[in-house]
Amino acid sequence: MLAGRAPATGDGDVKPHSGGDTDLRPGAPGWRQAVDDHYAGLADALETMDSDERARFEDDYARATGVLPGAIAKSLRGGLLSADPAGQTAAAQRLARLKDDDPNLIAIIPENERARAGAIAELADLGLPPARIVELAEEKLADGKDQFAGGTGDDTLVGGPAPKTYPTDDGRNPIFKRFRNNLARFEKGFVDIKTDPGGPTNKGISQKFLDRLNRRHPEWKLPKNTRNLKVDHIDGIFRSEFFDRPKIQDVVDIPGLMQQAPQLPEQLFDAGVLHGTETAGTLLQKSLDEHLGTDLRVTKNGKKIYDGNVGPATRAAIARAIKQGKIKAVNDTMVKKRLEFMRNLPAFKNNPGWVPRAKSFRIGSPGGP
Repeated sequence: MLAGRAPATGDGDVKPHSGGDTDLRPGAPGWRQAVDDHYAGLADALETMDSDERARFEDDYARATGVLPGAIAKSLRGGLLSADPAGQTAAAQRLARLKDDDPNLIAIIPENERARAGAIAELADLGLPPARIVELAEEKLADGKDQFAGGTGDDTLVGGPAPKTYPTDDGRNPIFKRFRNNLARFEKGFVDIKTDPGGPTNKGISQKFLDRLNRRHPEWKLPKNTRNLKVDHIDGIFRSEFFDRPKIQDVVDIPGLMQQAPQLPEQLFDAGVLHGTETAGTLLQKSLDEHLGTDLRVTKNGKKIYDGNVGPATRAAIARAIKQGKIKAVNDTMVKKRLEFMRNLPAFKNNPGWVPRAKSFRIGSPGGP
């Protein structure tokens, strides 16, 4: 008779298993091999389960017997090391749940793979696409932080978390997450175009802008070269400099805007990344003035200029355009002005993706360009 217990169903119930003389109690002589042999005998029952039922069964079996059978470990390792980011994330989350119940359950998984699973599982709660989760986890592992070893009864952080001096994205703003993920379609990898006045660019952060940040915020201790920027550097910069500082959330919160023209605040964010926040704000202010007959210029040194600051006056103009049913036309006029602006830039001919990028925010409204 089995002295240990094993799950008899895939519905989460753990029931005593009777029959035979194998001792499945944790630590009993030949315990691990006995569990593997017993689990192998359940193959026919496993074939009748769908993937979710089987996952629950496997996890319950490990908890009940106190060890992860080799066949389950092999399956989870296959998912963790697969080319599919979604499969990697699912496997990592299962391993994290098992580790929470008993770190020794996953001791059979090699330590470097446990570390990878821990990094992925921790980031999975941010709601990012699986590919971004895996990318960010790999960079964290390369930096020697946010890794857990487990398998010792302790929550071990290999290397420990590195202190953060630069701005970071906490992952809690769904609007920023959506804008940032959409931006990733256009800002891809490290690019060094000799005619680009901004210099080498890494996922949208130019060398010129990075130099400016390092002068303004030496305490952030950012890399000197864009090539060395990590994903969490870049996400933090996008959040701090292109979302929080220009108050994009305040624009999003203007009543009626996200119902009538959700493209506008995202275009403002995107244009800020591509052209600079002052230029993006100026293009918006000019578009508002064109449709509302307002004058959003300010006086500076005796001259009337657009300052590009999307402050209370500009946000009030946006609210007015919403009430007058003109906000879609304002958005599309901003697209037109972006195209006019970028066509006059020296780097325009080497960046054919700029035009479809700007046009992707067009609504096609009556009264628009």
